[in-house]
Amino acid sequence: MRFSGRLTPEQFWAHVSSMEDQVRAQAHLLPLYGLAQWDGPRMVGDWGTANGELTTVGLYHGEPDDGPRVHVMVDTRDPGDPVQERRMSAVDHEADRDAVMAALDRAASPATATVTISVDGNPEIFDHWVDGTTWYAARQHGEHALVIEAHDVSPDDVAVVRVDDVEPYLAGRRAWIRHKRGED
Repeated sequence: MRFSGRLTPEQFWAHVSSMEDQVRAQAHLLPLYGLAQWDGPRMVGDWGTANGELTTVGLYHGEPDDGPRVHVMVDTRDPGDPVQERRMSAVDHEADRDAVMAALDRAASPATATVTISVDGNPEIFDHWVDGTTWYAARQHGEHALVIEAHDVSPDDVAVVRVDDVEPYLAGRRAWIRHKRGED
């Protein structure tokens, strides 16, 4: 399906449904992890492929634009790679050149600490990076990298568990889109 110009609401929601069907079809290919205790909004987060293979799945907890939020991702790469990618994407590229270069250097730096986070009830040690009120934690977990990006949430308040049902996250994403479109 190819669109040009503005989509009708029917076309837009058909596209959203198609994307949801792709997530459903792939949800079993990599393990999904989410927060053990979270009563706020939740939705599907990063979901990516490379060379036709699913490489990244993420479940998002909180409002993407404001407030406390936690993104729990599983990635097929080395644990530090998705962290570096996320940190670099957060750099303000409109700052002066020296500030951007310094921020990119910091984003590419290795972890300087560790943090213990519960995974399925077991304490596990993660590499830990802190950028202001946002922090990142990553470790090899079985065959995959387990990566956490959190904003305004203490690592002490984060425990992750395996998620078997992606539907509440798809419904949450759909509700968030409806709200952003003014359709709620």
